[in-house]
Formats: sequence, structure tokens, C-alpha cells
Amino acid sequence: MELNPNNPVAAAARGQWHKIAALVMHKLGAQRVEIRDADIDAFNAQFGNIGIADDKGYIEVFLLTPEETALKKFKGTVKDA
Repeated sequence: MELNPNNPVAAAARGQWHKIAALVMHKLGAQRVEIRDADIDAFNAQFGNIGIADDKGYIEVFLLTPEETALKKFKGTVKDA
């Protein structure tokens, strides 16, 4: 789930997800990645939320736990999808 789907950075990145994934793989030295149902389940249990920002002069993709997401929602810095 995107934390704030209306964010301009998130909107711009949405159509480029495959390139972002390939760049992450390249940075990590991976030629191939297998994603299984168990991986998705484990991700959703631990994180489940993805953030993206470009306010530091580069794109930052980060994961948030449900607790971090709730805190950001409480502070009003994110909106529900």
C-alpha cells in the first residue's frame, strides 16, 4: 500500500515501478529475484507500506511498519489510499 498515493513523487513513480525495481536489483548486485507468496505474506506482516521521496536530491524508497504508518497518520503526514 502506498502511504500517500496523491503525492506527486508517488504518482510519477507509479508508472516507473519496473525501472525502480531494476535499479534496486542493480544496486544490490542481483540479476534475478524470485518473489513467492510466502515473501509477500512476510512483507505484509512486517511492513506492508512503501514510501517514496525525492526531497534530498535523490529518490529514496523506504519501508514502514504498521506502527510507523500509524504514527505518520496520527501526525497527519500521510493519508489513506
